[in-house]
Amino acid sequence: MPSFPDGVHRAIIEGCSGVATYAIVSALFLASGIPHAIVIFNIFSIISVIFLLDKMTYWSLTYMLGWAFGLLVIGTHVFGLIELLLYGGITGIVLYIKINNRL
Repeated sequence: MPSFPDGVHRAIIEGCSGVATYAIVSALFLASGIPHAIVIFNIFSIISVIFLLDKMTYWSLTYMLGWAFGLLVIGTHVFGLIELLLYGGITGIVLYIKINNRL
């Protein structure tokens, strides 16, 4: 079963790959003369967060805590405040639900 270190690893990989993908896609859109297409890419990013929320309910508590810790480690370097609040808020809500269901 995945544990705390696995969650940390996933958060760091997701954060770095997300930033790299955004940089490449936005550069391609800007170079092609379609700067408004970045908005569409951002919408897809929001949808991926919704899918992540759906998957979080199946994560173990230690894995989720590791993911939250990894998010704090990498997020302070690569995410903006809005992204950190979004991911942190979602994680906090799911953790709260998981802990209440166990008690």
